[in-house]
Amino acid sequence: MSRNVADFRFTVNNEELGHSSVWRYWVTRHGDIYISSRNMARIAKLSFHRSGICRYAFTTEHGASSGINDRLVNRWLRPHIPHSESDTFARLAWLIFPTDYLSQSPLPGTQKVELIPSATSGMATFVEVGLCRHTEIKLIESIGSEVRGGITSYAPIFEDVAAFMRWSHGPWEIRDINVLASHGIPAYRFLANETSENARRIRIIMQTHPRDGDAIHILELGGCLDAT
Repeated sequence: MSRNVADFRFTVNNEELGHSSVWRYWVTRHGDIYISSRNMARIAKLSFHRSGICRYAFTTEHGASSGINDRLVNRWLRPHIPHSESDTFARLAWLIFPTDYLSQSPLPGTQKVELIPSATSGMATFVEVGLCRHTEIKLIESIGSEVRGGITSYAPIFEDVAAFMRWSHGPWEIRDINVLASHGIPAYRFLANETSENARRIRIIMQTHPRDGDAIHILELGGCLDAT
């Protein structure tokens, strides 16, 4: 018997424009939720524990950064889980994948990956992870008929609470990023209108630093080396 009630890998995918990193999402039978990107799986991961404690930390395999004794990067308390009659839920994480920054590198072909359809150019795909006391049908209805979206995972975990992942499409303001070379690290560019043949083989993942009761927001952009 699997020790996880949900466990899969996913990517935001567009057949013409590319895809995001491959991410893993898993929920244990104890009620803990974990998220990690394939590129960072051996380095760091997000964990949302049944106790209410949320953590972003380096993995045991990687250890803490040089000069730091603790693997912990950030720790906070998740929001309250509303009652079943409420129209709201406890959002734990919000992953944002702007379509114009998807990568054109090939997907790894060794493992099954769930394909979440990307939004159109100029928009973004939002992947939400949360806890609710809703039925799966009510959760689907809460997305709204005017918004394209769906439920990727719905797993009851404890008492009347379910862990879920859902996605939707929405507007996104284009914001290019240029990272200057420094201390032996080369320069990178993350552009919506990238023209390089090796477009967006490199990805940058940025996250907020939530306080108690907040959800963590994670933004992924694809880019490339800037040799100019």
